[in-house]
Order: sequence, then C-alpha cells, then structure tokens
Amino acid sequence: MALDPTQVVVAPGGSIAVAPESTTEPANEDSALNAAFVEVGYVDENGVLFNTSPNITDINSWQSQYPTRTLTETREGGVAFSMQQWNADNFKIAFGGGSIEVVSGGHYKYVPPSGNPAVQVICVTWTDTHTYRLVVPRGQIVSDVQVPIRRAAAALLPVTFRVLGPAEGGDPWYLLTDDPDFAS
Repeated sequence: MALDPTQVVVAPGGSIAVAPESTTEPANEDSALNAAFVEVGYVDENGVLFNTSPNITDINSWQSQYPTRTLTETREGGVAFSMQQWNADNFKIAFGGGSIEVVSGGHYKYVPPSGNPAVQVICVTWTDTHTYRLVVPRGQIVSDVQVPIRRAAAALLPVTFRVLGPAEGGDPWYLLTDDPDFAS
C-alpha cells in the first residue's frame, strides 16, 4: 500500500447520540437521526474511544513452541467517552436508566435504575474530509461511574458501552461513510 496522507482520518469534533433499543438506525452517515436519539452534547477533549477485540484460545502442540491453531471464541467491543454536560438525559445515559422525580416546584431527584442497565443504540458521528458514523445497534453500560467533583476541573460523567450481540442476524456494530477510499 502506498503512502497516502489523504487517508489519515482525524476527528476534530463530532456528536454522540443515544436512543432506546430498537430505534430505527440511520440510513447513512449524514441522514437525520430518529427523533428518539438524544445528543449528549459536550464530551471531554479525549473524545471517543472505540475498541473491538477477539478473545482467542490457543491450541498448543507438543511438537511446537508456538500455537499450532487459534480459535476465536468470542469478540468484545465498546464505546467510551466522558460527558461534560449534566442534565436528566445524560444522567440516565451514564447510569443506564433511572428516572427523574419532581420533589417540589423547581427541585428534582434522580433515582437510579433498580435492574439491569437499559440496552441502547449508540451513534458517533464526525467529519474530517469525509463524514463517518459509527453505529452500535445494541449497547449497554458496563462501567463504574466515578465522578470526580473538584474545585478546578469539570465534573465528568464517564460512560462505557459494551457492544451486545445483534438481534435477528444484524450487525454488532458498523461504520457508515461517504469516504471514496472505502470503495472496493
């Protein structure tokens, strides 16, 4: 492969949107999202971390110091970011659900979920020279929420979604783009 600086992708900014499971997914990288999606607003300067990794089992043989075969038993993936904006929607996203109750006029109470975190659809969209949209049709909060509340730093709401298996033969995650370098 030749050196091609036009294929270096940068995400100078973008958006993250979350919706309940089974919400209609976007048709392409720049189509409007279903009204059920909630944009999380500002995230910290680290942006978004997407990861995917296979869980490999080695088959070893007496005759070789190296594995003679490997098996991919499972795959894992995730999307992580830290939200800077505090509001009812973002609290529900960070804690995997819950509810907001009105205590009295102008006073509210967040109540965390009592069961498993909600399964959600996650869309991460950014534009460099081209537009990219990472879609996770089924994701669930799997991380601890540790919120540093300090004098001279933003109180962040950290989020880590785990990619869940697709429903009825769908894709566990996918990338939509208008980048012509993706043409086969």
